[in-house]
Amino acid sequence: MKKVGLLCGREYSFPPAFIERVKTLGAKDGVTAEFVKLGGTRMGEPARYSVIVDRISHEVEYYRGYLKHAVLQGTYVINNPFWWTADDKYFNYSVAAKLGIAIPRTVLLRRRVIPATWISPPSRSTTWNIPWTGTGCSIMSDGPRS
Repeated sequence: MKKVGLLCGREYSFPPAFIERVKTLGAKDGVTAEFVKLGGTRMGEPARYSVIVDRISHEVEYYRGYLKHAVLQGTYVINNPFWWTADDKYFNYSVAAKLGIAIPRTVLLRRRVIPATWISPPSRSTTWNIPWTGTGCSIMSDGPRS
């Protein structure tokens, strides 16, 4: 089964219509669609989606890092996350790991504190679901430490 993920913000009309349309048109070919849900991305985590349609990573750095990692794992991403930067640490670690270079256990996280300028969390794609006890992970975050 091929899965299309939609990574989006607070939009209310396009996302459900897009997902239903993909499910309807893709059913005969074994293609389904869903909202992308992210909480923390472990290094080397296998791709869960064949394709991701990105409509929010321009606002959330963590999503850009995740999308670059997904591309490296074989996912096609519509709306290229690479145009933002060529020097982000998480992606560089991803490339090094793919090349067989030893790296510390690493997890990329979204911001812990939502900036005051945001009315509410920017998307329905955010969760906190990493059990941290005993992980021994290096922690990188897309926002300032608080």
